[in-house]
Amino acid sequence: MGDSTPIALKKSYGGPKDAETPLRRPVCKHEQPLSRWRKQYHKVRRRQIGGRGRDGLQDPPHPAFPRLPAAGPERWLLTRESTLPRRYREWIAGFARSARQGYFRGSAGKRLFFRIHRQADCASEAGAVIVINGRTETCLKYEELAFDLYRNRFSIYTYDHRGQGLSDRVLSGDPQKGHVERFDRYVEDLERFVAQVVETRRHRRCFLLGHSMGGCIASLFLEKRPQGVHAAVLMSPMHAPGAFPEGMQRWVCAAAQRAPAAIATRYVPGTGPYDVIGYPFAENPLTQSRERYDHLLHLYRKNPAVQMGGPTIHWLAEACRWSERARECAGTIQVPVLLLQAGADTVVSPEAQRRFVEVMSSESAAACTAFCLPGARHELLIEADRYRIPAVSVMLDFFTGEIGI
Repeated sequence: MGDSTPIALKKSYGGPKDAETPLRRPVCKHEQPLSRWRKQYHKVRRRQIGGRGRDGLQDPPHPAFPRLPAAGPERWLLTRESTLPRRYREWIAGFARSARQGYFRGSAGKRLFFRIHRQADCASEAGAVIVINGRTETCLKYEELAFDLYRNRFSIYTYDHRGQGLSDRVLSGDPQKGHVERFDRYVEDLERFVAQVVETRRHRRCFLLGHSMGGCIASLFLEKRPQGVHAAVLMSPMHAPGAFPEGMQRWVCAAAQRAPAAIATRYVPGTGPYDVIGYPFAENPLTQSRERYDHLLHLYRKNPAVQMGGPTIHWLAEACRWSERARECAGTIQVPVLLLQAGADTVVSPEAQRRFVEVMSSESAAACTAFCLPGARHELLIEADRYRIPAVSVMLDFFTGEIGI
């Protein structure tokens, strides 16, 4: 594909009108095994909050970010759920195969897998987007997003973190475990990715897109004041691991950080190796799009090499320590940031996201804009169209300077 596809004369990022309660659960994502305790936890939480609103949930008990505002007709070319299976067969699968991919050397010599799609014509390029994915994820998951960004004249750079996806694993004895020696290794890897891969070509503008754990990594990277990054979007960022109540969050983090070395590489209790069955769609905490959820499960079943289990106790301790630093040092960030919060997120802490915005807004000269999408679950980039299209549209408006920059 070239980049001659016209941009449709549309533009909208309006969301549904019903607010809802941020769910909280002390575990991470779908790639983790489904313990009986975790299933029961979700059932109890949904029973506690069921009742009002379009998605059967109550209004949030704490002040949330402003609702993502409605705007005029859409102008971005974005894939729709109704056409997704056909799009994959006819366009996206071939587009994904056309990617340039390979390995670069991360911190401490780890071989890290990357995949990129560069616009052929630099002069007409809208910019380059560095996609920083979440825990357990892989570049392969972002084929639909890459396809949409490319059609809208962006180049796309993405890679697999150490210890997951197609990159070198950290624990050779059990590659299913989500483990990292030090959390700042992720930030060092991003620095090397930018230097070794992204900066080998000149781009008009360079942007970060961090999802979940990738949002925390992007925040820490920006706090080091890197040159050449013009703005960043953080979607459902992990500014604290797990959606615990605040008091429990401190207790869980303290327990993980005090754990003896002998158990540091064990799975966090309640997690374990990857469960190929996955959540039933009705119980999954990630998305309300059946088409995208089914495709996600198929992707991980088809590619066993990218499957990941739960995190280790040491990973949790590191994530607690560095995510606190990410939110408390947000005032050092010197580029505009847009944070999008999923209103029904059960994976990461909405309170920690609010703290990040509060610190950056009060201490940094750069703008920090935040919106909430009431009713949306954690995975905004694979959510139902009524959430994904507003989220991706406002992101593209932000990158192109129509809002916030």
